[in-house]
Amino acid sequence: NETGNDLVTERAAVVLGTVVGMYARPFALAVQPIGDIFLLLLNMCVLPILVTAIISSVGCIVADKACPFSMVRMVVYYAAAFLLVEAFVLAVTMLLQPGVLSAHAQNVLGALLMEAEQGAQESVATAATGSRWDMLKKLIPANVFSALSRGDSLQVLFASLAFGCAAGAVERRKAAEGQQAGIISLCASL
Repeated sequence: NETGNDLVTERAAVVLGTVVGMYARPFALAVQPIGDIFLLLLNMCVLPILVTAIISSVGCIVADKACPFSMVRMVVYYAAAFLLVEAFVLAVTMLLQPGVLSAHAQNVLGALLMEAEQGAQESVATAATGSRWDMLKKLIPANVFSALSRGDSLQVLFASLAFGCAAGAVERRKAAEGQQAGIISLCASL
């Protein structure tokens, strides 16, 4: 079984890497540039794979004739999952009551906050003043290639979803035109 062999090989490599890192530190430091290059190559591949997978998947969903049913079902599942997570978080919050601090803990926290930099506090304040529309506008990339080069994952995700929907709509339209052309050519040949 190839998958089983891959899993064994991966686990053996992790164990071997840990042992080499702990007991053969000079050798590990000598081969570190090779590992860094490998990780850079993996990072280089992640975004194109993500974009391709999202565009093709969303395109197939939109091109499918059962798309409206699939989309409604997906939205219902996501909404149900969010509601379950929200109910769980609310229950845990009510049970554990985080943020309820003793007077001593409040004094310590207050002292730590007073020591924080003023610039950091100002940046948090300005970040919190943005509206929901500003947040939504930040999701839409002005330039897809710029968002890709910056590695802005949310903008890339939004663009990929938009391209996928467009590709699916074009594919659906082409299929309809193809059926109409087939019917017309069939009638003409009769």
